[in-house]
Amino acid sequence: MDEFSERVAVVTGAARGLGAAYARALAERGAAVSVLDVLADQAEGVAEEIVSRGGRALAVETDVSDRNAFGAAVDATIRKFGQVDILINNAGLGTTDQTHGVPWYEWPGEAWDKVVAVNMRGCFFGAQAVAPHMMERGWGRIINVSSATFWSPVAEAVHYVAAKGGVIGLTRALSKGLGNHGVTVNTLVPGLTRTEQMDGMYPPEVFEQYARMRSIQRDAVPRDLVGTALYLCSTASDFVTGQAFIVDGGHIFD
Repeated sequence: MDEFSERVAVVTGAARGLGAAYARALAERGAAVSVLDVLADQAEGVAEEIVSRGGRALAVETDVSDRNAFGAAVDATIRKFGQVDILINNAGLGTTDQTHGVPWYEWPGEAWDKVVAVNMRGCFFGAQAVAPHMMERGWGRIINVSSATFWSPVAEAVHYVAAKGGVIGLTRALSKGLGNHGVTVNTLVPGLTRTEQMDGMYPPEVFEQYARMRSIQRDAVPRDLVGTALYLCSTASDFVTGQAFIVDGGHIFD
């Protein structure tokens, strides 16, 4: 499959879980993929796997909350592959040691800042890094990943929920500024998805509870998000921008 054979994609948080699924799916369809993550060894593993299957990939250790680091990762991608056409801002942080199991009204400010920095500021820095290149080429796709917790929040994750809501606002504003340059900006909104990371955070009964609340009553797995992500990366979505796509098996309706 060569649907994206002329495209270069940057995927953040791509060392595992949903990010790795997006990176593999784009590579399988011909795209060159830059695998960005703070987990350098795992990012390298995903890139090596893609290359071993005949694809093109580059792993870059990147803290998306650092503007200079994100910019350097995009520059490395351009040096390697010549361009950047697609950005999936997938990297996320749900909690910290200072907030996990601690009432929100006792959180220190730096703990709030850390979660917001990864989840929202990282999306902004990514857009800053790629937008000039996309505008110059007259085509681009930016996909910011939010969360269904914005519609179904819990106080224990107030920093995460607030940041993911901010991602939707950021997407809408960016879409206004980039639309006439051939660049679309959309939000992908997963529900609770059964990844290796989520399996480590929640007991089986939590996944069972969520499955019962869905119209499609089963676990959500990474491949369930891939189709929508690929659509938003493709020419099929040329006239779609500023939108939030909830992919949760029919739990949240908006």
